[in-house]
Amino acid sequence: MMSRNETNEQKLKRELKYRKETCNFLQETGVKLGLTQLTIATAIIFFHRFYARHTFDEYSDRNLVAITCLFLAGKVEETPKKLTNVITVFRQLIQKPIKPKTPEFDRLREKITFFEFILLETLGFNFKVDHPYQYLLKYVKKLNGSQKLAQVAWNFVNDSLHTTLCLQYKPRLIAFATIYLASKVVNDPLKKIDDKPWWESYDAKVEDLENISNQILDMYQNDDTSSSSEDNNNNNNNN
Repeated sequence: MMSRNETNEQKLKRELKYRKETCNFLQETGVKLGLTQLTIATAIIFFHRFYARHTFDEYSDRNLVAITCLFLAGKVEETPKKLTNVITVFRQLIQKPIKPKTPEFDRLREKITFFEFILLETLGFNFKVDHPYQYLLKYVKKLNGSQKLAQVAWNFVNDSLHTTLCLQYKPRLIAFATIYLASKVVNDPLKKIDDKPWWESYDAKVEDLENISNQILDMYQNDDTSSSSEDNNNNNNNN
């Protein structure tokens, strides 16, 4: 909860920490459930969009929000998982396992089902999510980038989900920025197009590419959080 003495800068840092912790948790839960990276990414974007409209003080149960986002994303991306399985894996990861067909399990099922309506309303029933992945693969191929560059850029896209970049920039531009950053990391300068930097040919500004890259790099530098499952244990004791 926000302290009365908390400055705006402290509040921003706290919210970024919450987002990163919960995105790590969503990634871990999605992998345990056998969901695709696309589905996990959709769930994370739903989570970011939800807290773009609501505060963490208003909805302090980040676990509930996250699991509902993951459950909805599975249906949206046509990789659905039974709610029973979602709850079981979720509770195992926060080290509070519960058995199906118990009063506690049924209460949690009802909470998630009810909260799904709140999530749907917050999203405006708009489930369309355009991810950077498709643009990344398309333009790495066009630019004759190496497989190593593509893999590093792909990893940067995954990690960018732990920031609010998806709320700030279009997926195509995020893809360009991860290619731009990856080319520096693997020392693989990409070819110019018509004697000018490749990004200019696609109407991208280097200032945007630098800003996106810096936000991704800042995330690594500020990585002082503990593991997601341990952090989320303290999120809500009522789950």
